[in-house]
Amino acid sequence: MANLFLQFADINKSEYQQFINQYGSEHAKATVTRVNSYIKAMCLDAIDEQLIFKDFTRNVKLIAGKPTRNSQAKYLEADDFEKLIAYSKDHSSFRNTSLFEIYFVCESGARYEESSALTWDCIDFKNKTVTFNKAYSIQAKKLKSTKTASSNRTISISETCVKKLVELKKEQESYYAQKSYSDPHNFVFRNLHLELPSNTACNKMLKDTLKKCGIKKQIKFHDLRHTHVSYLFANSFSLLYISHRIGHANPQLTLKVYSHLMEKTLNNENNRINNIFK
Repeated sequence: MANLFLQFADINKSEYQQFINQYGSEHAKATVTRVNSYIKAMCLDAIDEQLIFKDFTRNVKLIAGKPTRNSQAKYLEADDFEKLIAYSKDHSSFRNTSLFEIYFVCESGARYEESSALTWDCIDFKNKTVTFNKAYSIQAKKLKSTKTASSNRTISISETCVKKLVELKKEQESYYAQKSYSDPHNFVFRNLHLELPSNTACNKMLKDTLKKCGIKKQIKFHDLRHTHVSYLFANSFSLLYISHRIGHANPQLTLKVYSHLMEKTLNNENNRINNIFK
């Protein structure tokens, strides 16, 4: 099937296998699989219409010449993460809510839609907890339910984070008073323009901040959540605790998503065993 413009009726299994071999030599397995599924669907439709009578894609051997792009979550190493936390904590304020949201997600592991939806009534300053019970769609500009039922959760935050949030609330209230503005939703991260920082704005701020911190690795805003998990694993927090903190339905899901991090943890535990039984 070297000629891609062959009519369906003229294609046999041998020619199709040749096409897959040629195409697969320059593409990853996931891409080859997807293309094959499209062609198979068209083939079956053609059979239904009695345009052809045999499925030439049946039992084809999928060939791939390029490795599949790593699908594992990206995250910062501990020292870089600590640099990011320190910088965002020291430089965030009501005048830079995008950076403040970066700092908050570093500490909480929240999803972007969860942190954007956060309202002041969901912060318990006395007990140092935050409750996530809704999400915000920037595109639709409205509140919605969290991703899953288990995403509704209450987590602890550090005393430092609490103090930063107290400062933010005071700055925000002072600005609103000057503008004679009242926020109907009482959002935590509404900015000077009386809007919530977009995902694009947060990603741009993160890119600039990583550069200012001298961090070479580039990650996206959502990767802060993955980094949060990695950091907790590195500091010996239990799988059960982490699973609840990030809103997973059960530890098995957390283990499935972050199995690559667990491998690193297991290696560290192996080293501890060696040190114990000398």
